[in-house]
Amino acid sequence: MYITVYLFDNILKKMPLHSKIVDLLDDFNKKEIVGALVNGKITDLQDELLDNSTIDFIKKNSKLGLCIIRHSCEHIMAAAVFNLFKNVKLATGSKYHKKNFYYDFLTNKTFSINDIVSIESVMRKFIDQHSLFKKTIVSKEQAHMLFNKYKQIYKSKILDWITDSQVSLYENNGFVDLCKGPHVPHTGFIKAFKILSVSGSYWKSNINNKILQRITGVAFNKKQDLCSYFFNIKEAKKRDHRQIGSKMQLFMVSQKYKNHKLFRKNGIDISISGYINNKFLFENDLINNIFNNNILKKVYLILKTDKICMSTFFILPFSGFSKNRYFELNIKIIFGFLNYEYYHQFIFLENILNKKYINGKIKFILKSQRTEEIGPGLISWLPMGGRLRSVLEKFSRKIHFYNDYEIVYSPHIAKSDLWKLSGHWDFYKDSMFSPILIDNNEYILKPMNCPFHLLMYKRTPKSYRDLPIKVVELGTVYRYEMGGVLNGLIRVRGFTQDDAHIFCRWDQVKNEVDKVLILIISVLKVFGFKKIEFVISTQPKHFIGSQKEWVLAEKILIESVKQHNIIFNIDHGGGAFYGPKIDIKLKDCLGRFWQCSTLQLDFNNPEIFDLFFINSRGKKERTVMLHRALFGSIERFIGILIEHYAGVFPMWLAPDQLRIITIADRHIHYAITLEKKLKKMNFRVSFDYKNEKLGTKIREAQIDKVPVMLIIGDNEVLKKGYSVRFRDGYSKGFMVLKQLIKFLKKESYIPNIFL
Repeated sequence: MYITVYLFDNILKKMPLHSKIVDLLDDFNKKEIVGALVNGKITDLQDELLDNSTIDFIKKNSKLGLCIIRHSCEHIMAAAVFNLFKNVKLATGSKYHKKNFYYDFLTNKTFSINDIVSIESVMRKFIDQHSLFKKTIVSKEQAHMLFNKYKQIYKSKILDWITDSQVSLYENNGFVDLCKGPHVPHTGFIKAFKILSVSGSYWKSNINNKILQRITGVAFNKKQDLCSYFFNIKEAKKRDHRQIGSKMQLFMVSQKYKNHKLFRKNGIDISISGYINNKFLFENDLINNIFNNNILKKVYLILKTDKICMSTFFILPFSGFSKNRYFELNIKIIFGFLNYEYYHQFIFLENILNKKYINGKIKFILKSQRTEEIGPGLISWLPMGGRLRSVLEKFSRKIHFYNDYEIVYSPHIAKSDLWKLSGHWDFYKDSMFSPILIDNNEYILKPMNCPFHLLMYKRTPKSYRDLPIKVVELGTVYRYEMGGVLNGLIRVRGFTQDDAHIFCRWDQVKNEVDKVLILIISVLKVFGFKKIEFVISTQPKHFIGSQKEWVLAEKILIESVKQHNIIFNIDHGGGAFYGPKIDIKLKDCLGRFWQCSTLQLDFNNPEIFDLFFINSRGKKERTVMLHRALFGSIERFIGILIEHYAGVFPMWLAPDQLRIITIADRHIHYAITLEKKLKKMNFRVSFDYKNEKLGTKIREAQIDKVPVMLIIGDNEVLKKGYSVRFRDGYSKGFMVLKQLIKFLKKESYIPNIFL
C-alpha cells in the first residue's frame, strides 16, 4: 500500500505505507535537514509519514533548525551530567531554544568550574561519535517503570501531568529522557557549543521546593557563529544603555530598595563566620552555608512584598582580602543570570582559598537594584536626555500632523470604573498599580490610553463622512513590573507611548492598515533600522468578541501584510484579549530583535463603549478601531537607540550637536556670540569655557560623543571664522560663518519620510 504526501513546492509524492519522513531525503539533504513541518507542526524525521500531509523540511541553518540543534545539545548535556555524577536527579530542560538551552538538576554537590570542564569534555566525546538519537513511543506505565528504576522523581511527576496514554522517549549514548522532540538525526549536527553558566532555580519556581542547579549553554551549526555570539555579548556589554546613559548623563533610574531594618545604605549585609581549609571549594561550601542558614529564604521574606523575581539566582564574588590567617570575602548575590564572563573570578578565588589560610570570616552582601528616593522602574531624564527625548517627540508630532492625526492629552489617573468597563480590570489587573482611594472612589494610575480616546470619540455624534478619525497621544502609562525584571530604560514601571487610535468604517480598514504599515517601515528606516520582522498574533485562549469577528479581523491583517510583500510569521494564540495584532520587530546592529511598533485591530472596545457612526443610509453602524504605536515606549526606544549607536548618534539625533571650545579666556566673547547665533537657528549647542588645555576639552567632547567641535583661537577671531573638528578626530578645517551654517544644516539634516 502507498500513501500520498505533498512537498513544500507542491510536488506530489507516493511512498510505501509506514515510510518515515527521513525516507524522502537523498544523501545530500540528509546532511542538511534536521526536522520537518508536517501540516505546520514541527516533527522529527523519524516519525512516520501521514497520508495526504504537507511536508516542509527544516534546514540546519534556519531559525527552527538552530532551535532543534540547541534542543539536542541540551539532551547531550543532560546525558553527560548523568554519566559523570551519581544519584543526580533530572528535572526539566528549557521550553524555548531561540537563544540558548538549559537543564535543571538536583544533586548533593554544587557544580564547580572543574565540573563544567568535565561536562563539556564528555559532551564533545558524544558529539564526535555522531551517535544517533533514537525515538520510541511507550505507554505511560512503561515510562513510569523506567524512571522509577533510576529514581528519577521529577520525571515521574511530569508523567503524572501528561494526559495522553503514550509518551515519547529519546535515547542517545545509553541515556534515555522523556521528551517530545524533535532532535537532530545524530550528534554530528552540533558543530559548536559552550556552557555559559551555573545558576540556581526552584522546581516549579516555588521557593518552598528544593533548590535545583541550572546549567545553561548555547549551541550553533558553525564554529564561526559561536565566535560571533561571544563577540556580540562582549559588544553588548560595551553598548549597555545604562552605562552609556550614565556617562553621557542622559537619565537616572532607581538602584536601591527602600530602607528596612536589614537594609543599610548600600544594601543588605549578612555576616556568617566559618572555617576555610585547604580543601575549600568556593561554590560548594559557600552555597551550602547559605542554604544551611536559610539566608535566601530570609531575604525572600523581606523582598516578597515587592514581588522580586526569585526563580533563579547566582552568587558572584564582590571583593576579598587576606592578612596572616584572617580572610574576609564579600559576596554579591544577584537574582537572574550568571554570564560566562564571571567564571574567571571564580577560578581566581578558588586559587586564593586553596592556599594556607585556615580560619576566616565570610561576609555576604546583597546588592539590591533600587533607589529609595524615587522608586524602582521610574525614569528621571537629565538635561541631555531631555534634549534627546524632545527630538523624538518633535519628530513624532511632525509625522503625525503630516499623516492627518490630531494630538490629544488625557489624565494620568482615572476611576476604576473606567478600567472595569474597558475590560482591563479583568484581564490586566495584575499589571496595574493598586487603587488610590479619593473621596470614596477608587482611582487607578492608567496602564493604557485607549479608554480616554474612546470617550473622546463618543463625545459627539459622528457621520460616515467624518471617518476616519485619527488621534495620537504621547501619554505616560504605569504598569507593575516585577522587581527582578526591571532593566534601565528597557523594562520600567512608568513609560510614555506614542499611542494612536484610528476610528474608521469597515470599508476603510484595509486602506488604514496599509498606511500604518508604510509609516512604520519608513520611520524605523529613518532611525537606522532597515531589517524588520513582522509577527501576526492570532486569537488567544481568553478573548472578548465573537469568533466571526476574530476571523474577519485576522484575515484583514494577513491580507494587508501580504500585499506589501512583507515576510511575516504567525504567532498562534499570541493576540491581545481584544483583537489580533501585528508586532513589528526591528533588528539592531548586533542582530538582536526588539519589539517596538504595534498595529492592533480592535472590534471589542467599540462594542463595549457603544461607538457608532451614522452611515450613508442614515442608520447607526458600529465603528472599527485600530490601535497603533510607532516607537512603542519612548523610554524603551531610546534605550535601543543608545545600544544600536553605542551613544554615537547621527548629528540630527545627537542631544549635543555642537561643542564650542575656546583656547583662551580672551576668545570667550567671540564664542558666546556664535553660540547665540547657532541657538537661534535651533542647533543644540554647548560651550566649554573651562580654563583647561585644548586637548583636554577635545577629549571630553569625544567622550561625550559630540558630533562636531568648533574650535576658536586667535587665528579664528582674527579671520572671523571657526576651525571644525569631528568626534572621530577628522578635521574639516577653517570655515567662515556662512560656510559653517551651510555645512551644519547638511550634517544635521533629518531624513525626509514624506517624499
